[in-house]
Amino acid sequence: MIAGATDAMEKMEVRNNINVEVLSSFPGHILAIVVEIRGVWLCVGGFNEIIGLAEKVGGRDRSARAMEEFKEVIDDCKLMDFNSLKHELTWCNKHEHNNVMERLDRGLCTVEWVSQFDGADLSLSD
Repeated sequence: MIAGATDAMEKMEVRNNINVEVLSSFPGHILAIVVEIRGVWLCVGGFNEIIGLAEKVGGRDRSARAMEEFKEVIDDCKLMDFNSLKHELTWCNKHEHNNVMERLDRGLCTVEWVSQFDGADLSLSD
């Protein structure tokens, strides 16, 4: 659940730096709002969403509402996109016809993270 937390004390410290309000939940789904994030955060992974059509080639256009909601989550969490490969498409459906490529993998971080790790860089591995 909390990547990188190896013991109960580390998990407690992480929990104390993020305040989340759960609005509803049912098996396999949680709807929550991040009320506050304190400290140094870097979130890296596949988010299965894009923030604009420039991050997609092929296939149907993504919903403008879905892209806007993803941008709102990033803004609400006070995160910024941290990736030196900003325009690289990181996912492909590998279909011979109707090939679709998108930038789904990204790093999101707080300003404090960038300040603490000045000069850091992210890159994709195969």
